[in-house]
Amino acid sequence: MSMWDNLRQATTYLHKLRLSRGRDSYYRYKLKRDYERKEADRFDDSATASAGLEREKAERAREYESRYARGREGDIPPERANEEKRPGPDH
Repeated sequence: MSMWDNLRQATTYLHKLRLSRGRDSYYRYKLKRDYERKEADRFDDSATASAGLEREKAERAREYESRYARGREGDIPPERANEEKRPGPDH
């Protein structure tokens, strides 16, 4: 091939490439569609992660309450615990 044939092929390739990547091309449509899909995936992942964190936080709060409720029950002397359970004369 001569140099002119190579130059003509390169020019034709660049022209097709420029047309295929124009504003209304399928290439742009596909890029936008992929971007939106990945953005939705990232949003779903972050929503899943935040829901998991909220679940863990609620579970820790329940564990904390149950642990310290048992601790508070253990701090009350047995005589006083019985008195609190029985209604007094003024009840």
